Amino acid sequence: MKYPKALHDGDSFELRDGVPMKHVCCDCGLVHIWDVKHTKGTRITVVTTQRDNRATAQRRRYMKGD
Repeated sequence: MKYPKALHDGDSFELRDGVPMKHVCCDCGLVHIWDVKHTKGTRITVVTTQRDNRATAQRRRYMKGD
């Protein structure tokens, strides 16, 4: 799973139904996986987030090398 393009304060982004997306904080390197599921026949959209500990550790190691 690839990281999306860099976002800046006030930028918006689109999450596609059923397609997980990684979000990484450029300040601290914390990585979350966002997933959106839309329930057919209703206007309910479920957004789940989960911290990716492995990707966070990798990102923070990479940041130390900058």
